[in-house]
Amino acid sequence: MALNRRGILAAALSFVYPGLGQLYRRAWIRAFAWVTLAVAIAYLLTPTELLTAFEEQGLAVFETATIPMELTIALLVIRVLSAADAYFLAVAQAADRDAALADAVPTPGSADAEPGADAAASEDDAATCPNCGREIDEELDFCPWCTYEFENE
Repeated sequence: MALNRRGILAAALSFVYPGLGQLYRRAWIRAFAWVTLAVAIAYLLTPTELLTAFEEQGLAVFETATIPMELTIALLVIRVLSAADAYFLAVAQAADRDAALADAVPTPGSADAEPGADAAASEDDAATCPNCGREIDEELDFCPWCTYEFENE
């Protein structure tokens, strides 16, 4: 399996805070679910004494307070699961995109390709993104609309 750079970036973002990698991959509902889960677990597992001390002292309470091990482990598990979800989401999106591209573009010599259509198709393909179909600037090596990177020929 090839290295998925966008998946690794999504996983790293989700490890920083659960849901960021899903936001990066534009999975809005998943991102909201991971953020909500992280906040809910943090609120439910934080002792009330620590919450009241935080309300009174602010961030200075963490200089002297001891964070419960259950809270630390729970938040670490959520971060790891969110990172794994973001990575596999990016891999699945890349596979879907590749499958859609393979279905949309007939290969030369196949039954779908018409003789002499290669020249006309290459003119159209050069002016549109193969991923989202929008018009692009031919001098760029990526689509400014969907950030799809074009392969160098």
